[in-house]
Amino acid sequence: MDTSGAVLLAAPSGVTAQLTFGLEHAYMSAYQVRGSEGHITVDRAFTPPADHVPVLRPARGSGVEELRLSPDDQVGNTVDVFAEAVRAGVHHDPDCLRQARLPETVRETADGVRAGRPGLDLNPT
Repeated sequence: MDTSGAVLLAAPSGVTAQLTFGLEHAYMSAYQVRGSEGHITVDRAFTPPADHVPVLRPARGSGVEELRLSPDDQVGNTVDVFAEAVRAGVHHDPDCLRQARLPETVRETADGVRAGRPGLDLNPT
């Protein structure tokens, strides 16, 4: 099991994403999306308590807003969707499988680059 890592992803369109994770670090459950004119920060983004009020912080220039969203039970919703898919024997979201395969694809790409092969296209058409 990978306990930490970092990856830089690039789509053919030029959009990039930098991801880092680590299980041996202090807990942080946040993400930030940055663009050319500002960024959006979300704290306590993953597995918050069902009654947690998430706060989005969009920032542009020197101004930062705070947008409070309604609580949502992420874990309960995930279990419900999983149970429904198992009962129906059908998976309704093809992107979910693609996302689940992403860590394996990143690992294979890194191994290939170390071996002198070109990187893989993580966003095939």
